[in-house]
Amino acid sequence: MKVVYDQNRPIYLQIIEKIKCKIVYGELKPGDKIPSMSDMSVEMDVNPNTMFRVYKQLESEGVTESKRGLGSFVVNEDDLVDRLSAEMADQIIIPAIEGLRNLKFSDEQIIASIKARLE
Repeated sequence: MKVVYDQNRPIYLQIIEKIKCKIVYGELKPGDKIPSMSDMSVEMDVNPNTMFRVYKQLESEGVTESKRGLGSFVVNEDDLVDRLSAEMADQIIIPAIEGLRNLKFSDEQIIASIKARLE
């Protein structure tokens, strides 16, 4: 199956998001082994160098860890899913708030607008 990427964003960032989503959705759990870089590059239809960058970034963000001779694993931290969920929520909420502020909404108007949509 061919993977489709948004050409306006770096592919490696899109892959990182996909992996983080799998963790948040429970498809990958803390402590789980993730596929090798070569297997994942085939699955994601990208150059192995791109996947190397993905794995290095995930490790630097504390999402995965490498175990010599064993591969890469999702870090086994109780708060990992909450941390990733909060990060993803910020990626949605912050641009929305900035957009509303550009429309000259006050904080109170932003809160009221959000509350109205929740009801």
